[in-house]
Amino acid sequence: MTSRDFRERPATQGTCHCGAVRYRIAAGPALETICGCRMCQRASGNFVSAFYQVAEAQVEWQGEPAIFASSDVAERGFCAACGTPLFFRETGSGWVEFLAATLRQGTAFEPTAHVRSDDTPGWALHLADIPTRAAEGATVTASNQAPEE
Repeated sequence: MTSRDFRERPATQGTCHCGAVRYRIAAGPALETICGCRMCQRASGNFVSAFYQVAEAQVEWQGEPAIFASSDVAERGFCAACGTPLFFRETGSGWVEFLAATLRQGTAFEPTAHVRSDDTPGWALHLADIPTRAAEGATVTASNQAPEE
């Protein structure tokens, strides 16, 4: 990926599920990607991870994320209270890659690359082709979910 893959984005914010860890991202360049490697699959509990990468200097924290050293060169942040995975960070890189699902709803997210797609299940590469249908049953609302700001 090159610097041209970064796009200027307005300030935004994000949170874990319970609201114990929140972050604000100042306006500036962001890189939006999808990763399908096995490590990201395990860390997110999903077949791909969507990342919103920004310079660490753009980030302001409210609450302290817990850190897991997922390899000898990278770490992952999460909320110790509710377990929400929050970010991936290559040690010493100066960049942090937030899981896009933790961003405030409505934050612009348009991936420019699917990295490490070799591990992504083939069916996941064709989700747009799968017919959609309405969910059945009652709507579930979590009483302890952090409100969108």
